[in-house]
Amino acid sequence: MMEFDLKEVFSILDENDEGQIQLRRFVDVANNYYSDAEQLARITKALDPTNTGLINFDQFCQGIAQISSLQGVSLKDVATDLSRLSRENSLAEDSDQRSLLLSINKQLHEYIDSLLLQILLHNPTLLEKH
Repeated sequence: MMEFDLKEVFSILDENDEGQIQLRRFVDVANNYYSDAEQLARITKALDPTNTGLINFDQFCQGIAQISSLQGVSLKDVATDLSRLSRENSLAEDSDQRSLLLSINKQLHEYIDSLLLQILLHNPTLLEKH
């Protein structure tokens, strides 16, 4: 169950479905549980020793395990909580994207309507049946 929860979290964070996530995404998640920036920097350096800025699922799990151990929280609790937070954040991002698309769509329709009106005003013969 715990691995599934972490896979779900990782999958949500893996925006391009490439099997890797940006290290900054791990740090965003880790900041929910761990506030020691210096220790977190050491953890992230160990997870990404070549500074690629990317980590895979196994590295992600290692990092979460280290943080849960340092915080004295069970890995299962962290995984379940992260899964919930990730789903909520994903839904919020989807909602924001949907709102943006609706706004763009509305503006596009208004612009097209305006163009059509201008065309018809300058060329009323277009409305005549042939």
